[in-house]
Amino acid sequence: KLKMAIQNSLGQNTNLPGNPTTTTQAPGDNSTRVATTAYVDAASPNVFTSTDQTITAGGLLTIAHGLGVAPNNVQVHLVCQNASANYSPGDVVLIGVSGQPNNTGVSVVFNATNLVIRYGSQSSTFPLLNKTTGGSVNTTNSDWKARFVATRIVT
Repeated sequence: KLKMAIQNSLGQNTNLPGNPTTTTQAPGDNSTRVATTAYVDAASPNVFTSTDQTITAGGLLTIAHGLGVAPNNVQVHLVCQNASANYSPGDVVLIGVSGQPNNTGVSVVFNATNLVIRYGSQSSTFPLLNKTTGGSVNTTNSDWKARFVATRIVT
């Protein structure tokens, strides 16, 4: 009956005229209720992406992320600068966060304000798999930059 009353008052066009408002549903509501922009914004991830950072063996970086809370997830992307191991400039490789054997890799400690990053002390900080052959290669730090992506998903 309600649908019929709405259609009768609006004609067959059920678009709501003007600027209709409604209450914002509770976080995590997985129903078919109307979602306001406030609900969608609250459920969307807050994302910080750093500028591309120089990789320095044993280097320490502190980068403010601006999320206002500690992120739920941090990713490290290596961005190819010069052709290396069959990667082309601009190629992006997702790598794991944590120290690797032989003092390689990266660790990231995060809080509500910053990402604190420590590169492994090996001169070839990030061993990778060759893009074409899959064989293990030691990279040259100057051929790559690191990009850090922190997300905070509010549910």
